[in-house]
Amino acid sequence: MKETPILIYTGDRVIYIPTHAEGNVNHPDCEYGIVSSWNDKYVFVKYVRNGIPQMTAQATSPEDLYVDGRGGLVNVLEIFKSLENGRI
Repeated sequence: MKETPILIYTGDRVIYIPTHAEGNVNHPDCEYGIVSSWNDKYVFVKYVRNGIPQMTAQATSPEDLYVDGRGGLVNVLEIFKSLENGRI
């Protein structure tokens, strides 16, 4: 059976986990946001502050972002690598 690829879409909810948090999603510096767009280098995320999505998206490195991949968090950089390698 062919594995269903995990993609990233506009409107996906993501978690920014900074490197110093060492993968801990409960670290106080983690931020939640919504994908607004992306290019070949960054994912643009409207972060949620005080329960409100911000109007201006912030350029974020895909290596620091995680999206819910149907059963667990998936690093956005891995999704980008799949796109580059033509696996999707």
